[in-house]
Amino acid sequence: MSEINKSKKREFTLTSLAVDNATSIFLLTFMILLFGVKAYQDMPKEQYPDASMTQIFVNTPYFGNSAEEIENLIARPIEKEIKSITGLKKITSTSVQDFSAIVAEFEGDVDVDLAVRKVKDAIDKAKDDLPNDLDQEPSVKELDFSEIPIMTINISGDYPMDEFRTYAEDLQDKIEDISEVSRAQMAGALDR
Repeated sequence: MSEINKSKKREFTLTSLAVDNATSIFLLTFMILLFGVKAYQDMPKEQYPDASMTQIFVNTPYFGNSAEEIENLIARPIEKEIKSITGLKKITSTSVQDFSAIVAEFEGDVDVDLAVRKVKDAIDKAKDDLPNDLDQEPSVKELDFSEIPIMTINISGDYPMDEFRTYAEDLQDKIEDISEVSRAQMAGALDR
């Protein structure tokens, strides 16, 4: 009866091979694990990888005007031209006293440089409808995460401005000496 039962059982050859050669299978598994860890360590990684968002910002200052005038004189003509760009997903506009901010969001597959060019071309078309006495041209900027500061350090104290600036410059040099820091920028210091 036992011989009949043995002949009726099916055998999975891969499992039988693994059981029969346990040492070889253990070594093979260990080598795969070792090579996997080594490959992971050698893989290039960035702590802050480049991530581009397809959002373009158009900022236009026009001093001495109310939010309603900014909307009518600045935002609407620019929006009208930007809306005609292909690949545009959404446009958002904010008008406050003396300032207009427009955000044009594009589809994810649109090239950011191409989108910036198209927005600049649209603003050039809208210039005929903008006021002639603009102090500054509308500025077009893309959102670039690599330009956003990781850390901001504020210093203050009861020191003369020359001594304070010298201290700030020394601190800036020490921060730039750190190998992981690409740039340290000082702002707010008064020049003679």
